[in-house]
Amino acid sequence: MTINGSAEASAASAATVSTEPVITMLPDYTASPSYVQVKVGYRVKFVNDSGRYFQIHSNNCSQFTMVDPSPGSWVLSGIFKYTGKICNFYAWDTNWSRKLFEGQVEVVP
Repeated sequence: MTINGSAEASAASAATVSTEPVITMLPDYTASPSYVQVKVGYRVKFVNDSGRYFQIHSNNCSQFTMVDPSPGSWVLSGIFKYTGKICNFYAWDTNWSRKLFEGQVEVVP
């Protein structure tokens, strides 16, 4: 998901800013919500309700290192330190053929 379409941007701007937003990984391999805003100095909680183990990756943020909740558990990301940063996250399917649980975290003041 990329936040650049008008409908997506409107939905993104309506997101509630939280000190610890929760992203849930669902059985259909989507993230809910797929976009959150987190305040600087805080983390994001990832809940794994997908029924399988996975590791979250990011191509532009290190806060997702070691975010690998087992089925039925949760784990916190690293602390987000820079206002204005938009971090993309995803997990790879078992055969690396597609990205699962794609989403974004925006860091706000």
